[in-house]
Parts: sequence; C-alpha cells; structure tokens
Amino acid sequence: MEKGLTNKQEKFSQGVATNDDQSAAYRAAYNAKKMSNPTIWQQASRLMTNPKVAARIKELKAIKRKIADKKFSINNETLLRELHNWAFSDITQALNLTIEQLKNMPEEFRRLINKYKHTQRKIRNDKGKVVETIDTIELTFVSKEKAIDMIARHIGFYEEDNKQKVADLFDGKSLPELLDMRADFAIHGLRRA
Repeated sequence: MEKGLTNKQEKFSQGVATNDDQSAAYRAAYNAKKMSNPTIWQQASRLMTNPKVAARIKELKAIKRKIADKKFSINNETLLRELHNWAFSDITQALNLTIEQLKNMPEEFRRLINKYKHTQRKIRNDKGKVVETIDTIELTFVSKEKAIDMIARHIGFYEEDNKQKVADLFDGKSLPELLDMRADFAIHGLRRA
C-alpha cells in the first residue's frame, strides 16, 4: 500500500487498477448509496487527481502487467500481435469450409472465431428415405472495430488526441469547474449555445 493512503483510497485504487471503472471503484470503496451518479463520477474524478492515488493505481497496473507477462506470457507485443491479427484478418478463408477443413485451419485463424453453430438439414424422398444431408456452419468472428479500438487505446492514441482538444475546449478553467462541467454533461448531455 502507498504510504499516506487511507484504506478507502487503497480500495478505490485497487478497483480502478482492476477494471478501469472509476465510478464502480468509488461505490465499492465509499458509502455512496445516497449519492447520485454524477456526484459519484465527480468524487471519483477528484480522487483520480490525488497524486498518491494516481501513483498507487499506476503501481498496481504495473504489477498486473508483470503477472500477466510472467504467468501467461502476455505482454505489449503479444497483445498487439493478437489484436493486429483480429483487425486485419481475412475471414473469407472460412467461406464454404467443412467442419474438418475448419478444424485444420491455422490456430491464429481459429482464434478469430467467436461463435460456432452447426446445423444439419436432411432432405427425404417420397418414401421418407434420406437422400441428402445439408450441413450449415455459421461462424461469428471477433469484432474488427473493437480490435482497432483496443489497439488505439493501448498505444495511447485517444489520450494524445484528447489532450490536443482539451486545451482548446477548457482553456482557463479550474479543476472544480471542469468536474462540474463533466457532471453536468453526464446528466444533460452536450448543449449547444
């Protein structure tokens, strides 16, 4: 535990490091039963600006990455390689494949399959004898859009883009003013003047 953190701040830090949902982490760490969602969001955002809390979250995420790398051989390179495979795969390779052909596809391709459904339809003649069996294989693949979004988040693409825009939108406003604007946006959405 980071020196100077309260038990609640530590619990909040662990929650954010685990699932990145600041509001959920705040609800788990603090008594927020009587608080509105915008208030919880505002309080969680304020906690995130606490240098000790931010440092602890960074430390916990680094520990999580080390464990993933050691235990599962998952690191930035393997993650990005898999996401690249998702984003730029050619699923036309799976068109009109039999079950056996699908099983023999390379593992990198098979990992793209999110859902598999096999149905059989039997065609019978006038006497009820099966004369033909039609196999249908329905495959659902991982989302290319999601993979591209995950890559962009991983490499910090959105953060970089947002920093450029935030300077223009909120120039000269104090942190409490920005948090109030954020809470107001959560309740009412974007208002045009």
